[in-house]
Formats: sequence, structure tokens, C-alpha cells
Amino acid sequence: MISKITKIKNIGVYQNYRWNPNLSDFKEFNLIYGWNYAGKTTLSRILRCVQLNRLHNVSSNVEYELINSDGNICTHELIRSENIKVFNSDYVEENVKWEIGSVTPILILGEDSIQLEEEKREHERGLADLKLQKQNKINEQIGILEAIKNLKTTVAREIGTLLGIRPFDSRHLEKYIELEKNIEHYRKHVLDDILFDTTKNYTLSNDKRDDINKIIFDQIPNDLPNKLNDLLNKRIQNQLTISDFVEDQILSNWVNIGLGLHEGENHCKFCGNQLSVDLLSNLWNHFSKEYENYIRDLNGLKAIFEKYKDNLNKLDLPNENLLYAQLRQCYSESKIEVIESSKNYLHEVEQVLENINFRINNVFDSNKLFHLRPIATIDISKINKFITDHNSISTEFDSEKARAREAIIRHLVARLILDNNLHKKQNDLSETYNNLAEIESKIQYRNSEILRIEKVISSSTRGVEHINKFLSLYFGKEDIKIHLKNVNSYELKRQNHVVKNLSEGEKTAIAFAYFIASLKESGNILSNTIVYIDDPISSLDSNHLFNTYAFIKDTFYKFDRASNPKHICNCKQLFISTHNFEFFNLLKDWLGKMKSEIVSYYLIEKSEQNISDLKALPDILLKHKSEYSYLFSVLYTFNQNPTHDFNQLYSLPNIIRRFLESFMTFKYLSSVNIEENLEIVIENPIQAERVRKFAHYYSHNLSTTRLLTLSNVSECSEIVEIVLNAVKIKDEVHYNALVQNIQ
Repeated sequence: MISKITKIKNIGVYQNYRWNPNLSDFKEFNLIYGWNYAGKTTLSRILRCVQLNRLHNVSSNVEYELINSDGNICTHELIRSENIKVFNSDYVEENVKWEIGSVTPILILGEDSIQLEEEKREHERGLADLKLQKQNKINEQIGILEAIKNLKTTVAREIGTLLGIRPFDSRHLEKYIELEKNIEHYRKHVLDDILFDTTKNYTLSNDKRDDINKIIFDQIPNDLPNKLNDLLNKRIQNQLTISDFVEDQILSNWVNIGLGLHEGENHCKFCGNQLSVDLLSNLWNHFSKEYENYIRDLNGLKAIFEKYKDNLNKLDLPNENLLYAQLRQCYSESKIEVIESSKNYLHEVEQVLENINFRINNVFDSNKLFHLRPIATIDISKINKFITDHNSISTEFDSEKARAREAIIRHLVARLILDNNLHKKQNDLSETYNNLAEIESKIQYRNSEILRIEKVISSSTRGVEHINKFLSLYFGKEDIKIHLKNVNSYELKRQNHVVKNLSEGEKTAIAFAYFIASLKESGNILSNTIVYIDDPISSLDSNHLFNTYAFIKDTFYKFDRASNPKHICNCKQLFISTHNFEFFNLLKDWLGKMKSEIVSYYLIEKSEQNISDLKALPDILLKHKSEYSYLFSVLYTFNQNPTHDFNQLYSLPNIIRRFLESFMTFKYLSSVNIEENLEIVIENPIQAERVRKFAHYYSHNLSTTRLLTLSNVSECSEIVEIVLNAVKIKDEVHYNALVQNIQ
């Protein structure tokens, strides 16, 4: 980058310029303000000499010295070539030849252009066909994707509704769809109708049930019936039997009980008579010790079987409704089997008890033989297995419920894949991706060939496109366009009619568009280019001023929030000089948003000796947000210190006109002009007419340079005094605020 211009000598208004050591170095963005003939264009010509690596449009005795950021020095004697592009009035004159209806071409087409254009058109036709194929494949791909998406959405909605899962959409379904696994994998997840309903009901259940105690039931040992048979068939021997007792069991039992009550007694407790020794002896012989043991053994077995009977009567199997739904059906079937077995079991036990009682009551009956079969057992294990399963489910209720829900989801996903042949759809989709990749490769080849051909062909067509694009942006419509006339020239047309007359603004706009287009032609890299733009506007209204400003900003500036710095200069270094305050204000507002490290502001000012100097932009110019405020500062400064050289700074009549019209517009909120409404502000009719004549006559008789030559300084002072006093009278608060703003 250029850091400073340390010396300028013998060039126009720069007779012996030296860089002020207090002046900041040039930066990435540099804005220079100065009136016409102050020395802006002369400054640009120095950089133009560096660009061309020779002295150009300057006198032979010129002297200058530039220093870049690396410390390298470039002088009029030792010109160091830099990649600089300068737009100024010289550039317009040298590069754009104005003829009726045409301009010189930006570049000339190569000699092989016709053949290459045909080859390019062939590639373009092939490209159009490939794009059609691509679109057809994209449509096919979209169709498959939409079909798969709709299927997934439907199943996801079904799962979400069925299981009450919110949210649950096709994205949640993706983890279950693994099409790299074969069909058999998914068939394993399909549930039959009964299992599906059972699993679904369990999934939806919120009924976590209490644990159930296992059934405890003692079975009759297998060898007990044999022991019982042996005892029942036993015979009591070596004893005296009394026939009456044998024949009358009730009597026998009654006497046996009574005998026990009279052991060691001499008298009968019933009748009180003395007991006969022979009677007691006979009775004891009848009811021997063996008899007692036998009866005891029988009663012992009887008690055992009575206990089994009691257990059977107390056997209480859990109600099937206490169990989880998925266990109930099988449990009920087992429960019925156990109940039926218990009935048979009870019947057999009762028969055993009946035989035992018979034997107890008929101890001496030797006629009856007993042949009891082993009693069938009751299988409680199945019942307890269901109870164990039930309790396990309660223990793992939440995890089992989650597994059941997972089983339902996988079942429905499997049905989605199997019923809709999703594997084939996925294969078809993969095929479309492969086809698109092949087509895209061919498209890229065609595009690369077109680009290659365009690089071989002259870039003039692209230059024309750049210019026409800018002209469309500049004028806000496709008004003036450049058309190729032949290989070496172009026509200017307005709405398809050849342009015969161009305004100064139109000429400048086309020249500037040509310059911008050339920055990216012939292999030039904008980021390595120093750009100097001197007054890219001429006789433009405010809309065109803004369009030019916007185009410059769009071309040379980028804002990137993620980078550091965020404000990026697209070229290596940018200089913009202008005399137009409105344009200057637009540029200043844009650059004012950037850090001072990358922006510098300068003023080119001409002294009384008609010698120019480059200075730091005064605060009064830097801080003013509007032209109105600045116009007041010029009038106020002149009123405080009138000078004969003021005509070199600005057009005083135009300043007065613009200042008064701005004041009257915002003060009275109406469209006013000094020709008709000046008396609103200046009530003295003579003074009003003097100001009107001064502003009207002189401002309408200016040359295009807009300089004013006034020999009568006292007249200027009087007019300015009238204007300022009138504003102060009408709005003293506003006047004082304006004065305070510039002090």
C-alpha cells in the first residue's frame, strides 16, 4: 500500500508540496475532499504515472516521491511500477472515444472466436440436455423421497397415537430403520395378532400390581398309603375278647373310656357299687396295651389325613384378575386343573379317613381287608410359576413396559419395510443418486469447457455485460445499453434506438462502468490492486449519486461478522476524491462505521497563493451529518472573516440558495423556493429582493465548473449578514444551536 506522498513539485497547483509529519499515513480506505481546481485530479495523475511506469500528462520537470508500507520509495526518476488503477478525467478521455452512437470496444475478440463460439454453443446445447436429464432424475428422486417420507410419517403418527408417545415423528423412526439389514431381520420382529394385542395392552397399561405370595401345600408322601394299608389290615392277638364288645362297637368304646376312668378304683363311679376284681381283669384283658397302641397309631394317621383334608379345604388360589393380563389366560387354565385335582384329592382323602374311622370303630373285625391305592398329587408348581412371573413383572414393570413398547415399534417398522418393499425403494433412490452424480460430472465438464472457451474468446462480451449491469443499477432500469456492433466497436442504444446525444452524467457513468469492468479483466486480481477514483460523478441528481456510491461500496467493500477485521477492503487500497458534498457525505457515513485504523480522511485546500496542500479533514467537515449544517458553517465563517479568496472555496450564491431553501422547508414544512416565498424569512422587501437577485442571478450564470468570481466582497458580506440575521430573528434558538455546533 502507499503510505504517503512525501513530495510534489512543479505539477499544477502543487509547486513545492511536502508531506506534513503530523498528517496520518494513507490507510486501506482513504477519502479526499476538495473543491474543483483544488488539486484532486493532479494528485490522481501522479498515481497514474506510477500505474503506467512513465510520466503521463505532467510536465517534464515534475518531481514527486511516494513511500509504500514496505518502506520502498518511488520517484519521478526511479518509477517503481505498482498495480494501480486510476479513474479520472484523463482515463475517460483516453479510454472512451465518443462517437455518434458508439464507443470504442473494451477488448477485441480473438481470431478463432467464431469457431470457438460454435463449440461453446454445442456445449451449451449439451448442457441444456444434461440439465433436463438432471431435473428428471431430481423429480424421480423427489418422488421416491416423498413416498418414503409419507410412509414414515404415517407409521410414526400411528406409533405415536397407538402408544401415546409425544412427540414421535419420522425423525424418531430413523434409528429403527436399518435397510442394510436383510428382510429376514425384520421378519423376526413381526408379532402375531394375539401377541401383538397382548404386548400392546401391556405397553399401554399403567396398572402396576402388588406381589402375590406363593402357594404352600404339603403333598401326601407316596409311601404313606402303603403304611396305612399295613396298619388297617393289622390283627390284635393274645387277648381276651368279649363278644358283646365285638358285636357292639358303641358299647366297646364306652367301656374302654370308662375303664380308663376307673384305673386304681374299687367302686364304680357311675353306680357306686364295689367293682369286682374279675370284672376289671377281664376288661383289661380285652383292652390290652397292644390295642391301645394300635388305636393310637390309627388316630395318628387319622390326624395326618385330617390335616391334609383341612389344607385342601383351605387351599385358596389367587384370583386371576390379580395377575397381569398377559398371564391370566394360561393361569386360569392351570387353576382349573389344580381345582379339579384338589377335588379328586379331597375325595380320596375322605375315603382314607372313612376307612381309618371304620378300623378304629372295628378293631377286632377280621373280615374286612383294605387295599388303598397311592393318592394322586396336586401340581402347584405351575401356579407358583405364574405367581413368580407376575412378581417378576412387577419388579421390572417399567423396564418390561419399555421392552414391550420397543417390540411394538419394531413390529410396526418391520411391517412398514416389508409391506412397502422399502428395500427396493432405497435401492432405487441410491440408483438415482448415482445417476445424478454421473450427470453432474458431465455438467461440470460442459461448464468447464464453456469457461475455458470464454477465457480464450475475447473478454469484451463479459465487459459489456459488466457495464450494462452497472448502467441498469445506475439508472434504475435498462435504459442505456451497449450492444456489439462488430468485432472492434460497440453501439450505445436507448430502448433499441441508437443514442446520438449523451449528457455529461451519462458519459461519466458509462466511463466509470468501463473502468470497474476493467478491474477484473486480463487476469487482474482486485485484491492486489490499488484503486484511485477521482470524481466518478458529474452533473448527477441525488438518486444517481446514491447509485454510484452504492456501486462503489458493493465493488470494493465486504462486511464479514466472523472475520477480524469485520470491514474488509476488496482491493489492496482505495482512494476516493470528490468535490460533491452530498457524495462526500454518503462516503463519509459509510466509512465512519469502520475503525480509524483502516480509514483516513483528507482535505485538499488551495491557499491564497493558489498553491494546494493536502491536510487532515477538519473536524467541522468530519462531524457534520448534513450539508445544511456545513452550509451554515461556511456562511458564518465568511461573515466573521470575509476574504477575497472565498470565491476559490465554494459558490456563495449557491450556498445561500441551498441554505435558505433547506431552512424554509423544515421550518415551514412546505415546498418553498426563494423566488416566491423568500419574504417568509426576510420580511424587509428590499433586503429580500437583494438576496433573491444575488442567489438567482449569480447561481444561474455559473460555468459548469461552478466557480464564482465576485469582485465586491462587501456586497457578499452584506448579503450573508442579511441571511444570517433573518434566520436568527425567525428562530433564535435554532440559530444559536447552529453556532454552538460549529464552535
